[in-house]
Amino acid sequence: LLTYNKILKQRNAVLKNNHKKQSTIEELDIWSEPLADAGEKLWRERTQLIKEFTSEFSQITKELDEKIKKRIIYKEKETNREEILQQIKKNNTLDIKNGFTSYGPHRDDVLFLWNKKPIRKQGSQGEHKLFLALLKITELLFLSKKTKKNPVFLIDDLFASLDEKKSKKLLAFVGQLQTIRKKRPQTIITTTDFAGPEKNGFFLGFEEVKKHHIHKNGNT
Repeated sequence: LLTYNKILKQRNAVLKNNHKKQSTIEELDIWSEPLADAGEKLWRERTQLIKEFTSEFSQITKELDEKIKKRIIYKEKETNREEILQQIKKNNTLDIKNGFTSYGPHRDDVLFLWNKKPIRKQGSQGEHKLFLALLKITELLFLSKKTKKNPVFLIDDLFASLDEKKSKKLLAFVGQLQTIRKKRPQTIITTTDFAGPEKNGFFLGFEEVKKHHIHKNGNT
């Protein structure tokens, strides 16, 4: 990914700084081959990674609530190096006109669905918050399996946009999480109103809860 981004930055610099079509195409061709090489590897790795991640995500969402159907859709790229290079060169004229590289892994889209509808455009604030929390939980467990370590679970303003029932259910679910080492992850949650969740018993399932109040002047 670092290699690909470096090459992409160089190619885009050529597109932005040159105005003569023929000389620009000649310079672009210098970067097109290494971009295709790195792009092929990145697409192959990304496809496998997302397969593993979406499998983990499906299991997590099912454990939390079987009624709500949540999905992650990523259109796999089965192109090889030659096909990628051909498409990059085919877009040269368009790229010169627009001033950026229009084909490659950096243009990928991942679609998030909530009950078969794109959550980005049709989801409520509460659905957005819950979906984000599930993505973060999946990320925590996924990284734990890959690294054999215990990541810290950090989520900002968890209770915003969620009703009391959903907040309690989600927090109880977080409290039962275990990493690859069969340990509960350290969980850090920020909120602008701790009194409400505490009063309603949101943290009863947690062994130890430490509170830190941060004031306007930055003191804790």
